[in-house]
Amino acid sequence: MKMIKSLFVALLFTPLFSYAGEVVVTIKNLESNKGSIRLHVYTGEEDFHNKKPYKILTYSKQKETNGILVLRVTLPAGEYGISLLDDENNNKQMDYNIVHMPKEGFGFSDYYHSGLSMPQYKNFKFILEEATPKNVTVKMRYL
Repeated sequence: MKMIKSLFVALLFTPLFSYAGEVVVTIKNLESNKGSIRLHVYTGEEDFHNKKPYKILTYSKQKETNGILVLRVTLPAGEYGISLLDDENNNKQMDYNIVHMPKEGFGFSDYYHSGLSMPQYKNFKFILEEATPKNVTVKMRYL
């Protein structure tokens, strides 16, 4: 009985939801409004390296204007990194040419990747605080 009371008290003071914040993602340099944007949210280097995102969100590009699209993402407070795919053919994956170079655009939160290898998570991670909107910019790159 004492254990049940302790459990009840613990549950009483445990929040039923985690505090959320909003990430405002401004995407620049989109080449067309065909297809969709695949937004991958990562929570650490290991998840990014293993291509296991915390969340994958898909957005229409119909509201794109002059190569710019603004998206809003609600997430619990914490550390994140965002990568984007301009999925022009809507096949939900990056397409590559014969020499394994990306055929579709890609980008990262507040980081323009100019190299040919994958960036490190630490280069595009950010902190999202509860009740404080976080603005990030993604400049798309096409090879």
